[in-house]
Amino acid sequence: MFGDGLLRDGERAGQFGDGGGAGGEPADDGPAGGVGERGKSEAKSIHNQMVVYYRCHVKRLLLQIFEFRSSIFDYQDAVLSPQDPTQPFSPVECPISPPAPAVGFPMNNASISRKTFLVSSGVALAGAFLGRGLAQAQPGVTSPAPSASASPPDADNVPDFPEHDPQIDRARVKRFVIAGHSNLPAVKKMLSENPNLINGAIDWGNGDFETALGGAAHMGRRDIAEYLLEHNARLDIFAAAMLGKVDIVKAAVAAFPNIVNVPGPHKIPLIVHAQKGGAQAAAVLEFLRPLVTR
Repeated sequence: MFGDGLLRDGERAGQFGDGGGAGGEPADDGPAGGVGERGKSEAKSIHNQMVVYYRCHVKRLLLQIFEFRSSIFDYQDAVLSPQDPTQPFSPVECPISPPAPAVGFPMNNASISRKTFLVSSGVALAGAFLGRGLAQAQPGVTSPAPSASASPPDADNVPDFPEHDPQIDRARVKRFVIAGHSNLPAVKKMLSENPNLINGAIDWGNGDFETALGGAAHMGRRDIAEYLLEHNARLDIFAAAMLGKVDIVKAAVAAFPNIVNVPGPHKIPLIVHAQKGGAQAAAVLEFLRPLVTR
């Protein structure tokens, strides 16, 4: 059933034996009108080569689909995989074309048909591709947790993520952060021109990062800090301390006690931010004093 070179069942029956005898004459090592032992062996060999060929190509398709499925449904797993996410699967080399069947040696009924093999392979491919996505779509169905025996991530294997949009000019970010220290009109003007500046940070050197809100916090500029927070600035404990948000400060210290000793921008301590808050931050200052390591 593989290839056009195979004779149909019953076609030219009896014309070929193993030795090529015609007219039903007995071959050297086979019965009259039949296929000899050598012919059967050759047919079996060709059949096995075809099975290997189709299995190899199905495996290649499966690996490609698994890779594509991972990029859609399971990107996190691909990143956490111990394999290189840029080449998560080893390439599979397959024969370019299936072996040509020998004329005169029909496959027996036990041979696998190409149609049956491809249909069953297609079902397997569809199941492999859709299975996980459908499972994730079911309410209450979650992906299995990673195996406890899985290898830990490689410290040197960190994927490179591309920027989503063009970066804001560093000079503009720097000017906005400086304005956040003391110039509310400039802050308002720059945010009206580019609202995305709101959480821009500048590195003053050696990892000394600062935002406009950070500048307002250690300068005690409540008006600027509140304006920035109203325009989606990210609140941190330093701004909370200056603004007198004692409940926020207490909750942060309860969760992470050492946070009272973590320095802010320019290595300014948390308690100094509370001092800059004046009378409205007195409760924060009173709370922090006994906790700060001298």
